[in-house]
Amino acid sequence: MEENKIPASVEKKELRGVCGCAEYFISLPSVCTAPAISAFHKRRAEKYLENLARRALHRNISWNVWADFQESFNEYPILSIFTDTYEDLGPMGSRILRSAFTWDTKNQRLLSIADIFENPGLFSSAVRARALEYIKTQQLSSPGSVFFDAVKRLDGWGWYLCDLGAAIFWQRGKIAPESCGLPSLIIPFKDLALKGPLAQALK
Repeated sequence: MEENKIPASVEKKELRGVCGCAEYFISLPSVCTAPAISAFHKRRAEKYLENLARRALHRNISWNVWADFQESFNEYPILSIFTDTYEDLGPMGSRILRSAFTWDTKNQRLLSIADIFENPGLFSSAVRARALEYIKTQQLSSPGSVFFDAVKRLDGWGWYLCDLGAAIFWQRGKIAPESCGLPSLIIPFKDLALKGPLAQALK
């Protein structure tokens, strides 16, 4: 029987509520054909809220959280999503964090760089090369939009897939002032050696 190669159907489910001085809203991906993926994100959100509530209780502060996920790439059997989370912790300040996950929906398995790119070392080298170009461009076109020592801060990047290629990002305040937003760049698929489920998805 020929394999059904329809992209995953993704719905948004919500966790929202008020707990004491806390208010939260988190959107979660629900994949009807891949319940393990849905369960993973639900457990992760619940654990995150528990830890945040514990921190707030310890410091006796109110807090608010808003988090929304975006479906950035969905071609069978790959699903890539990212979530931007806004935390307001009162006197502890606020911050925006991005997290990202790429899944093999057929096997309900979280994918790593090594699962979909031929050479993880070359991929990391490509990230660094593109990042150096990005920093140089920013320093020339908009001085102050990246830190003077941004080149030394390039470790700790995250990634997800989009229609144009592999999207690379750094958290706010990592290589640029928080006021400049979340630095990101895209490495086109044509410049990368693909394998496994990603090669299958892009056939």
